[in-house]
Amino acid sequence: MSRCSVGAGGKLWRHYLVKTTLHRPLRVALLVSVLMISMSAWADEQVTTSKKPSHSGFSFPLGDNWRVTPYIAPGYTPEMGALLAAGGLLSFKTSMADTVIQRSSLPIVASYSTNKSILLGVILTSYWKEDALRIQADLTLKDMPDHYFGVGYDAGRHTPQSESTTGYHRTWVWFNPRILFRVKTDLYCGLDWDVNYTRATDPGTVMLADPYFQEFGAENFNHGLGFIVQFDSRDIPVNAWGGTYFSGRVRFYDATFGSDNDYQIFDLDFRRYFPLGRPGRTLVWQFRSRTGRGDVPWAELSQPGSPFDLRGYRWGQYRDKAMVYSILEFRNMIADRDREPDGISPHGVVAWIAAGSLAERANEYKNWLPNFGVGYRFEVQPRMNVRLDIGFADDVSGWSPAFYFNFNEAF
Repeated sequence: MSRCSVGAGGKLWRHYLVKTTLHRPLRVALLVSVLMISMSAWADEQVTTSKKPSHSGFSFPLGDNWRVTPYIAPGYTPEMGALLAAGGLLSFKTSMADTVIQRSSLPIVASYSTNKSILLGVILTSYWKEDALRIQADLTLKDMPDHYFGVGYDAGRHTPQSESTTGYHRTWVWFNPRILFRVKTDLYCGLDWDVNYTRATDPGTVMLADPYFQEFGAENFNHGLGFIVQFDSRDIPVNAWGGTYFSGRVRFYDATFGSDNDYQIFDLDFRRYFPLGRPGRTLVWQFRSRTGRGDVPWAELSQPGSPFDLRGYRWGQYRDKAMVYSILEFRNMIADRDREPDGISPHGVVAWIAAGSLAERANEYKNWLPNFGVGYRFEVQPRMNVRLDIGFADDVSGWSPAFYFNFNEAF
């Protein structure tokens, strides 16, 4: 494999998106966050309320349409250590019709940890034109000490961790907006845009000696465009109690777009939500595969262990071109017959079992990463939860826990 040179168009992208990000990361993140909020503010403020009362949770109304839930809470993850997270959940409706029960959401989270990690995350999920148009976007900024173990299962499993060997400092910016149009009932198609930038400083001996890192270098900017086909029959996407979800995504990163590397990402995500007897009690099954082809840089290889998949593993300890995992999760909002409208309390519990694998090619999976965990849910806005998850990962020294605090369900 060889890295591609960047043409004149690529230089313009680097100047505008990379250099600005490098020198003013927080300013760029704040600007994009404001743009997301401004776009969401186009929602009509004169939205009629549902005829049925709903849980208000720990939230405050902002006019007739908006709700906000602020929060501050501790947490712990293997890569960040103990942390303090603060932020809020903004939700709004974009339609005046009583029949539309979907609320668009915009959670914003900022974290600072004991190892001096800084994290800013913004996720926009919005529904427009009676759900004929969906606009979604993710923005993440990380500035943190991290560890690089190499590529492949064996490297992640058997490379000893230390500041002088696997340690390095990571700066990462990721921006991924998607626009989906309904072409038929429950069927959507759209565009997928991805911009990511990674810079590694103070690399340890493992990183410096790794051939994969040597090939791609310490700094990478990647810009990709692609397509999405999505089937979604879930009742409420952010917290489904029934339905089916399937998403097929492909993105192409090319020097023509200003990317440092030429590669492709193929992402398949299937989820089935089984109602169990009453509202709020659900069994969920997810199967996902992510495969990269071409010159996939080390920072953009598939990496299980995020707060949205195999919760408990160090995010980035295992990485390779192809990844697959499956999760079976039981979700139960506790019954309360005196609570309107559906006899469900704002409290809930979850439990899951999962397993995943990674390899250079999708037909070479052989080593598996088992995972299980439990969690607590508290409804802060109608059908929108705060989640506290405790995930357990199979490490060489035994089953190690990690704690995650976030808005909405993991998937």
